[in-house]
Amino acid sequence: MKRALLLVLILCFLSCKKEQKDINPINLIDFYTTNDLDFSVFNNPKYKEYYNKKYDKNIFFNHYFKVWNTTDNAITNEEWDEYFNYDLMVKKSSCFSGNYQIHTNEIINSIKSNLPIDRTTFLNQYGITTDLVNLRALPTNEFCLKNVQNAGEGYPFDYLQSSSLAIASPVHILNKTKDNLWYFVDTNNNKGWVKSDKIALVSEKQKAEIQKMDFAITTKDNQVINNGKISVKFNVGTLLPTKKGQLLIPIKNINNLLVWDTITTNNENIKPFPIEFNKENVKTTLNTLLNGKYTWGGLNGGRDCSSTLKDFYTSFGIWLPRNSSQQAKFGKQYNLIGTLKEKEQIIVNEGIPFLSTVYKKGHIMMYVGEKENNPLIFHNVWGIKAYVKDDDLSKISKLRNKFGLKGIHKVNNNEVQTRYEISRAVITSIEPAYRINNLNNFRTEIYMENMKTLTIFSE
Repeated sequence: MKRALLLVLILCFLSCKKEQKDINPINLIDFYTTNDLDFSVFNNPKYKEYYNKKYDKNIFFNHYFKVWNTTDNAITNEEWDEYFNYDLMVKKSSCFSGNYQIHTNEIINSIKSNLPIDRTTFLNQYGITTDLVNLRALPTNEFCLKNVQNAGEGYPFDYLQSSSLAIASPVHILNKTKDNLWYFVDTNNNKGWVKSDKIALVSEKQKAEIQKMDFAITTKDNQVINNGKISVKFNVGTLLPTKKGQLLIPIKNINNLLVWDTITTNNENIKPFPIEFNKENVKTTLNTLLNGKYTWGGLNGGRDCSSTLKDFYTSFGIWLPRNSSQQAKFGKQYNLIGTLKEKEQIIVNEGIPFLSTVYKKGHIMMYVGEKENNPLIFHNVWGIKAYVKDDDLSKISKLRNKFGLKGIHKVNNNEVQTRYEISRAVITSIEPAYRINNLNNFRTEIYMENMKTLTIFSE
């Protein structure tokens, strides 16, 4: 009898171990929808000063048009080294193009020879984007992928992609390449290089007129409108000036100067700016962004973590800086200290759902309330950092397609680092991968160990 019982236990153990080995760890992450969120907070008197209101668009536009209202044309030594020097930009490791081939001397020389060398000459002109454009760290469309074999590297992490700019974004033009095909610009996001054919020059009179106009905001991605002559596609967070009920579309004439085309539209997803911060609008905007693809710096039309939050808040006339570390400082900050449970309680007790960000180095998230005292977050995330207790890379590589692993490299004698790819905007618990840690041979990054701050938005 004892032998039979022992045999059953052994078979059960082996069966459980096999089942556990075949589990895709991504399936152990709880993904939520907006229907799982508690929107009754919008009726809570505790938050009446934050909800069911329109935020001050003048405060927003003070940030948005700041680059049009400055005469500062300085390029600091640090910026010159970053944006005008290929060698300093890539000094830590070589760049690989999109085909995963290392930058050739031809590519490198074409970039270097096109960069301006006169640090004292500035264009000091103003412009507006005429399309969705990439903001680049160097004047080239070549990718700069690094450590392509490693977890968290390779595509879409192009080190030359700083951000993207929506159509009708104001820019301050500071310099240009020798071939005149690229402008070095200051924007309301940060500085960088843009294709000059996507910029129309703006006069002082036009600058003043535009800043007095009413604007419309796009509240859904991939909105295409046309007037029979031109067709334009807009995404969430795109601002366009309006006049007499028509959208003004910036184009450039043969002299590179701004002229307007007009489009009349009754598209329900293009609304007067800003929209009210209420339950219906917040839920609709979250649903629009949910499951949107992750790409670094807006590469190929996607979003990263910080641009996802920026586009969400822009719809409501709430200004956020572009990168995650700046966003974490924009408002009333609480340091997340203590045990993991104590950090969670700070977020639940002090956080304002849908108006709070939670930050860990390199990643920003929106606090969207709690479920059974467990904080939930909305974030656009590439993947979960994970470590596999197996030093045989060939074994791990065979799991890549099955388990969505991206990048593998040894970090010590006993573990291989990888990523469980999510690569989209999701709602999860604040510790999304806690159940993966219960699997044999797996451990994942503990989010809460690296959480730094909770920030409450404040005008």
